[in-house]
Amino acid sequence: MKFGRFEFLVLSAITLLALAVTGPAHASGLLVPVERDEAVAKVAAIAPMPPGWRPIRPPQPGDLPFRVTSSRVDVRIQENVASTTIEQSFLNLTGGNLEVRVMIPLPKGATINKSALSMNDTMVTGNLHTAEEAERIYTSIVQQRRDPALLRFVGENLYEARIFPVPPNEERRLKFTYDTVLAPVNGLYDFRHILAGSQLYPAGLESFSFECVIRSKDSIGPVYSPSHTVTVTRPDEHTAVVKLSQANLSSDRDFNLYYAPSTEDVALRVIAHRPNSDEDGYFMLVGRPDDELAKARILPKEIVFVLDTSGSMLQENKMVQAQKALTFCLGQLNEKDRFNLVTFSTDVRTLSPQKLLDATKENVGKAIKAVELLEATGGTNIDGALREALANDFSEGKGKAKLVIFLTDGLPSVGITDIPEILKDVAGANAHGARIFNFGVGTDVNTHLLDKIAADYDGASSYVAMKEDLELKLSDFYGKIKNPVMTDLAFDFGPDARAHSMYPRRIPALFKGSEILAFGRYKGAGSGPVTLTGYIGGEQRTISVSVAWPDKETDNAFLPRVWAMRKIGHLLEDVRLHGANKETIDEIVALSQQHGIVTPYTSQLVLEPGMQPGIMLGGGHFRGDDRANLKGAERREALRKDMADRLAAAAPAAKPEEATKAMSDAEGEAKDVAKMAAQAAQTRQSGGVAVGLSEFEERFKEAKSIDPNADAGLELAADGKRDKNAEAARRLRNQAFLAGGNGNFGPAGEPGAENGEKAEEMADAVAVAQELTIKHAAGHTFYLRHGVWIDSTFKHDEKAEPKKIETFSKEYFQLLTKNPKLGAVMALGGTILVVVDGQAYQIEPAKTGDAGAPKAK
Repeated sequence: MKFGRFEFLVLSAITLLALAVTGPAHASGLLVPVERDEAVAKVAAIAPMPPGWRPIRPPQPGDLPFRVTSSRVDVRIQENVASTTIEQSFLNLTGGNLEVRVMIPLPKGATINKSALSMNDTMVTGNLHTAEEAERIYTSIVQQRRDPALLRFVGENLYEARIFPVPPNEERRLKFTYDTVLAPVNGLYDFRHILAGSQLYPAGLESFSFECVIRSKDSIGPVYSPSHTVTVTRPDEHTAVVKLSQANLSSDRDFNLYYAPSTEDVALRVIAHRPNSDEDGYFMLVGRPDDELAKARILPKEIVFVLDTSGSMLQENKMVQAQKALTFCLGQLNEKDRFNLVTFSTDVRTLSPQKLLDATKENVGKAIKAVELLEATGGTNIDGALREALANDFSEGKGKAKLVIFLTDGLPSVGITDIPEILKDVAGANAHGARIFNFGVGTDVNTHLLDKIAADYDGASSYVAMKEDLELKLSDFYGKIKNPVMTDLAFDFGPDARAHSMYPRRIPALFKGSEILAFGRYKGAGSGPVTLTGYIGGEQRTISVSVAWPDKETDNAFLPRVWAMRKIGHLLEDVRLHGANKETIDEIVALSQQHGIVTPYTSQLVLEPGMQPGIMLGGGHFRGDDRANLKGAERREALRKDMADRLAAAAPAAKPEEATKAMSDAEGEAKDVAKMAAQAAQTRQSGGVAVGLSEFEERFKEAKSIDPNADAGLELAADGKRDKNAEAARRLRNQAFLAGGNGNFGPAGEPGAENGEKAEEMADAVAVAQELTIKHAAGHTFYLRHGVWIDSTFKHDEKAEPKKIETFSKEYFQLLTKNPKLGAVMALGGTILVVVDGQAYQIEPAKTGDAGAPKAK
């Protein structure tokens, strides 16, 4: 493991165990929370709460004798040295004193201060164990307690301490600090912090906050997290502040952060992943313009705002919001910009007939006044509006960014209404190659028309749900494209042309404050240049970096999954807009199955018997009680409990072969449903399902995280306004799950099916099933089928039988010693089918002891 490839298990993921009795208690040496009858019996006697103490739910079977009430992580990175301070508070839920044994896996190279660990500011003596010593401790505990949960931490150093006493019903705070030296790979630094331990706590971490401040003498280039949705602020060009906060955090993945100091005009970095030298590798390309360059060389832009003023814009206050958003955008024009305003209903009107105006104070004021006087009435002449916008006198050459922002809430109803004819007219009118960005408001819009225009002219389509804030969404978008820095970008991967299948397929421009983020595949190995060419201020600029393309690299294991999400997004869009074929459908299903990515077309991959939404939501286990009227997060939690109970109660397969056969059957069924769903999507050009599919595809095309539900708009900001908007957008996307027609989600045309409520329930059920039955560990994807965790690369029809290994046997630990990263795989528990370097292994539960079938975590 490289210095730069480290993992932090801080007190947010400290594995604590304490066995409590009345009077002083002594830990028995187990460090991982487990469900054991004898532990439950000792914890069950809870003393009455003191007067005034906040209510605490009595421990249930399987609970720990304490609860983590808060966890705070503060990281300070100066150049390449990371100093991490962790504070965590936990509450003793028992009626007796508690002894706590703390184990903290540390990265190699961590520097520990002798007074690093304290409890309520009292220093605690601890021992630092090397990776070899730590492995013996971990494996010893696993053997004694017959629980593999600790194996995910094998291969790390270990800091260990005991704390006593923790008084009953009181909180204690632990604090820990250490330093680590980070090493760059191709100029990109990698900081990691283990959060996976949070899933060991039944209720997660009640209050989790993370802040990382990065400082560098050089400008800080791209900052990127593939694991979590974070906020990044930049007080100046030498500082970046990264924040993440969440209540009841319970995660099976660690926090990962990349950053790159830079002295170039555009910081360009590449990292790679290649677990098998016999197959093409994966790469990520990130880039960011230098802030000083952006300030000095902001390109002028030529922009036309096109607004639908038809009568339907009166609904849901859309016209007022659009007027406010346009006023904001006009007020943000730069001094050297040129602009125009086109409005349309039955007729098309323009502020300046086919002639762009300089963004003077007088012209901007005139435009704002015109926006204030707009009224909504009449039909929807989309063809005429687009032709008028593109007929403006855009400049020749590369010196300016040419943009059209087009907003409509309706289908074409006036003038030319035939979609192919409109597309033909746009192609003939766009002689200057302006980029077209579309905003569809509501669901009564033609998604095929808007999405094809966006795809053909290097733009994007965005849809605004009826309850979503149009003003906020349009203003946020404009803020991102306000200051162009570099246009007409092109990448060259050297004479060997080793890179292929890069997504996005094109990156037309780079804006101030934005970052390039692209994922692709590569052939061969060795060193070579990656060159970025583009235009800055009308002048061609070339930026080149040398990249080491490894023959084998097991780090950066997130790359294949994010790449696959992006490719699936493009493939789904292709079959929706241009028609499906067997090869594309097969590729969508194969990528979904291999990487554990659930789409509206492949939900069969995650649904065990008894977990289908029709059963969960159709008058059975879930609907049959008083939880039927739950909404949002409460409903999802109820679904999660019901599904977890069903999985726990389900009988495991008599033989693993039955489980692999079920997985193979699910993949075959997904292909059939995907074909039908794709055909249905082509016929649905407007409505909730059509809009939902488009939004779903766009989110996958722009995926940044390994979590398919990240960036879903659920946690945009702390203020209620944004949260409300996010929920509206999520409901819109959830309607994509109805796209299967008579396939996976019941009869097509069901009354009220497109009102979003049933789609919401169905999407929730699939999302919960995805959480419970798909796990990612050590670069592998596993599915839970009939009580067996199956590696997605394991094929049912393989001739070679897997090598059988009993859990906790000598061979079990030998395999772990040879491949330490398999610890995270072994931690799944139960029967596991895993493929390592081409060899399949069947990990079976021990014949004696209490290692049972896996539980949905």
